[in-house]
Amino acid sequence: MPIKYVIEMVCDWIGAGKVYSNKKWTQAEPLNYYIKVRKGRHFHTDTEVLLMVMLGIINDSGLEAFHKYARQMLKSGY
Repeated sequence: MPIKYVIEMVCDWIGAGKVYSNKKWTQAEPLNYYIKVRKGRHFHTDTEVLLMVMLGIINDSGLEAFHKYARQMLKSGY
């Protein structure tokens, strides 16, 4: 899956999580959501690795770190 669509999917999960969880949203939520639904999703191995990296960045370092990583990936042509 092209990187821009993986980034878009992660952003969609963040947005939906913030809407549904409201003020209870935490930076751990996107990773926890993916772990919960993972068995029902079928991604190419490379896409899943990229997802786990992005969700790990959000979980460990927050949204600003994810935005920086995503911008760098897009700039570098991935």
